[in-house]
Amino acid sequence: MIVWLALLVPIVTTAVLYFFYKRDVVIWEFLIPFAVSIVLIGVAQLILIHSQTSDVEYWGGIVTKAEYYEDWNEEVPCVHPTYCETCSTDANGNTTCSSYQCGWDHLYDVDYHPEYWRIVNTNGESIRISEGKYRQLVRKFGNQKFVDLHRDYHTDDGDKYLSKWPETPETAEITTTKHTYENRVMASRSVFNFPEVEPQDIGKYRLYKYPSIQGHYSQPVVLGNGVPVSGKAQRKFQLINGYMGRSKQLRVWVLLFKNQPRDAGHLQEALWIGANKNEFVITIGVDSQYNVEWSHVFSWTETERLKIDTRYYVEEQEELDLVALADWLKPRLRKQWERREFAEFDYLKVEPPTWAVVLIFFLTILANVAVSAYVVMNQYSESYRYGSDDYSPWKSKPWERW
Repeated sequence: MIVWLALLVPIVTTAVLYFFYKRDVVIWEFLIPFAVSIVLIGVAQLILIHSQTSDVEYWGGIVTKAEYYEDWNEEVPCVHPTYCETCSTDANGNTTCSSYQCGWDHLYDVDYHPEYWRIVNTNGESIRISEGKYRQLVRKFGNQKFVDLHRDYHTDDGDKYLSKWPETPETAEITTTKHTYENRVMASRSVFNFPEVEPQDIGKYRLYKYPSIQGHYSQPVVLGNGVPVSGKAQRKFQLINGYMGRSKQLRVWVLLFKNQPRDAGHLQEALWIGANKNEFVITIGVDSQYNVEWSHVFSWTETERLKIDTRYYVEEQEELDLVALADWLKPRLRKQWERREFAEFDYLKVEPPTWAVVLIFFLTILANVAVSAYVVMNQYSESYRYGSDDYSPWKSKPWERW
């Protein structure tokens, strides 16, 4: 990586120290500029790689249980010092007192644990929820039972209540959680020919950004508006993501473009840089009456047949029917979808932007100036090395000798 060219700085620094301040520097001090520079450049490189390749993907899941933990308290062992006082009176009758530790009180503190509510999903993730959401899930699941936790409590015995998902599609509560991963493709657009999307094109073609997670764990996956984007269609695709989120490592998106050319689908792919590794994205262009005009499907999966078949199915529809699309797509995803391993892209080199290179060189120069001042002005010098008494770095200033 080009940032390692900053090691030229300690080479120059060492040369300056050797030719102009040799008597003020012992041999091992010549290594300090290199050590400091290597650490600084190495840390900067790690930060740059992480900042350029850190990406976010969304996992789908289903709530397997909702739990309510009651508040409770417990005794926590602790030791407190005991202090005594001693007094003395001098010849003038003045009394002076002082305290000192004379023992220990073996007592306890009481820790209070407030009540809370949470859900656990099929990905094994625990998510805090509100009391209202918990009660809603209890009604939805149609069950709740008391669980004695047998706590070793002080005065308040807190237990829990548990409501389990009955494992039916009608009662499935879909969750979405956000996770980070390394995406080297994001830092190497030129390799995959993703063009930069201009800000004006985002508005012109009404391109989509990833929607935020709403409430506790809800995120829409059918983006757009109008009759086809019904609650039923949204629910169908949410169920696909919930059931296949863990088993198939899959997340489906459907993006609607009203009265936009096919270019919108390709620009959407460029904006999302080919999508995340677990995503299957269906972009659909419709007219004012929601008749299908075009479709563009993109994903990193190497199952090209799945993408082609999905595009053909959408474009063969006259009036867009997303519910039918979900029903058609579900068994094919279950059989054909394979997530691509992004470890395949570890070979991609991540080069920092020009401003970052300039900053690293500047910081390396500053660090070497500081190190040089230290090694010249500290107590170690040529006389220290040989044990000489006829020379001391404090007898004359380095710049005076130079």
